[in-house]
Amino acid sequence: MFVGHVWRDTNPAAAAGTLRVFLPDGTLVMTSCVETYRLARWTRVDDRRIRWQEDTAAIEAEVVRATASELHLRLHLAGEIRDERYIAATVPFVCPDLRTAGTTNR
Repeated sequence: MFVGHVWRDTNPAAAAGTLRVFLPDGTLVMTSCVETYRLARWTRVDDRRIRWQEDTAAIEAEVVRATASELHLRLHLAGEIRDERYIAATVPFVCPDLRTAGTTNR
């Protein structure tokens, strides 16, 4: 249900415009409005778990909920379990202007 959709992170502490896209060919696209994008390999472990690689860390996540409008992942990290919740991104979406007053883009 979550594959092939663009997901926007709902955590206010996440970088602005954080997006995840799990493509059917096993490519995971990770980006935000303030970070360089990353392409990683992802795979299904079983019906409820997926795994991907970020640099040297293997990330395993339980798919807690996946509907057409929301995705809830429970990441099992070294010494920590972290819940991430996403909503389906809507079109159009433009990253917010994050420049501070008086600053120009050069």
